[in-house]
Amino acid sequence: MSVAVNRSASTSGKTTGFFALERHVRSLERSIDFYVRGLGFTCERHHDEHALAADVILTLGQERIALSAVENAEEVIAQVPGPDVRFQHLAIVTRDMSMAVQRLQVLAPIPITRGGPQRLPRASGGVTAFKFRDPDGHPLELIEFATGQCPDRWRHRAGSDETLGIDHAAISVSRVEQSIGFYCGLGFSVQTRQVNRGVEQGRLDGLDELEDVEVEVVALVASGPPSVHLELLAYAKPAAFGQRRDKRAPSRAADCLTWFGAPSMTCFADPDGHVNRVIARPP
Repeated sequence: MSVAVNRSASTSGKTTGFFALERHVRSLERSIDFYVRGLGFTCERHHDEHALAADVILTLGQERIALSAVENAEEVIAQVPGPDVRFQHLAIVTRDMSMAVQRLQVLAPIPITRGGPQRLPRASGGVTAFKFRDPDGHPLELIEFATGQCPDRWRHRAGSDETLGIDHAAISVSRVEQSIGFYCGLGFSVQTRQVNRGVEQGRLDGLDELEDVEVEVVALVASGPPSVHLELLAYAKPAAFGQRRDKRAPSRAADCLTWFGAPSMTCFADPDGHVNRVIARPP
């Protein structure tokens, strides 16, 4: 993944869907083992070099994570909490939370959520969720939809594994309206806006002030067929904090969200420094 950021990239375009999350790791074999044995991904070592400059591609259903090894990394990925604007995670759908967590525990994930998977109130979506970190500290989440609340995209997803695919990528933001404007300029549109609050959200996020957590969740969708969507996490209680990433020199360990769309753009940063790029869909 290139870390050179195009600061002058136009944000006028049409994003049509998710292609892959590009992720840097320190030990390729350790990460492959974690994602394959712990989360049900499959590993592909031969892939289209023109599209992704990665060492391996991990697939789960129709979604991809591209891993690149960074030798002698100068920094450990910051293990920041959700309200920190550097926070970013992927949410993976499971059809059976208890079985998915049991399989994952064999690999000793770094927990974020306190007290095991949390069932959020209906007003917060009613999902059961569990947040944790991979061996490099990248945040991840398992989610199971409530009975009768599963979107069509997942209800009809074939497969016998406990995990089905990537539902969304989530990023914490400091100014939600500014971030909405930025991503709508890339061709996204707002699908839903809701406020999650309460002790379950606090436990899910691993926060101390369990009774005083409030976060607005804005779901943004691309213009093409249903695929991985983007969620903006705007914390009000506790308020968003942390220094935004330097858009001129993003971390060597920073994830890059890669989307299909036009025009194509090399790596660029959003207002809080989260890295994206846009590529043309193959003919």
